[in-house]
Amino acid sequence: MGRDLNGQQFMINKCENCDIWILDNTATVSIDKTTNCRIYLGPCESSLFFRNCSDLKVIAACQQFRTRDCTNCDFMLFCMTAPIIEASDSMRFTCFNFSYFSLTKQMDSAGLDPFTNCWYDIYDFNKGSKPHWSFITPPPLSGNEWMVPPTSDEEGKITAEFDQSIPCPIPFSVGEAEKGRDSTCCAIVPRSMAESLLTISAKLEKLEDVDLLRCRGTHLDKNRVKEVPQGDSSLIGDVVCMEYRGTPKGCETAIAMLADLESPSIILASDVAREACRLFFNVWVESKGSAVTVM
Repeated sequence: MGRDLNGQQFMINKCENCDIWILDNTATVSIDKTTNCRIYLGPCESSLFFRNCSDLKVIAACQQFRTRDCTNCDFMLFCMTAPIIEASDSMRFTCFNFSYFSLTKQMDSAGLDPFTNCWYDIYDFNKGSKPHWSFITPPPLSGNEWMVPPTSDEEGKITAEFDQSIPCPIPFSVGEAEKGRDSTCCAIVPRSMAESLLTISAKLEKLEDVDLLRCRGTHLDKNRVKEVPQGDSSLIGDVVCMEYRGTPKGCETAIAMLADLESPSIILASDVAREACRLFFNVWVESKGSAVTVM
């Protein structure tokens, strides 16, 4: 299904052994009592809620994410707030890494910021001695390979949506640093330079010794900008912070590539970078832990 929902609510109920592709932006999506399905969900401007589901493979982008009473599910996820799992087990996550022709426009229509992705920051309502979720390792090379897109629509026409040359508009982050990758660097970039940042980020993804750990967009006012190491008034406004972790050599390479970004961008390393990232990812987190309101 493509371009038919246009921001409306959508529900999936009691599906089994299905391939479901929703190539459009939606308002809210609820999925109930569904098992052994492959599901792609286009950008959802509000909440995505899974209840009583099992054995799913899902690619989705949303504002809020929650599962309840689910088991054995894989998610390739973009989520602007911390995902929530409740009474769920064997849940596995990786970063959204998928593309098709209309995705960028649909992200914009749904009000989703591609630079604010908290997919890795899972909040487990029923956390105990046994973990209920994990990262998918190694992460899939791309969603188009992880869950093969359809080659035709219901009328038998070949779709042009899935052009493999179209880059994913969401930077790929790993969420957790690998052992031995203790060096840190970061870039703080005005939102107006987002296109240039995406281009460099795509090149950095190909390097083996450095990873994008996490990224977040926020607004810097005159008070916040004073706290940013090396920050000044030229950074006041909407900005993006990208935190990288890698080997010392990997971070050196990343810093050299990020240096191509024009002023007033700031590139930081080591302890100074860690302090900046503490502000962006731990202090200035307006929406962390937001509740999903679908009942």
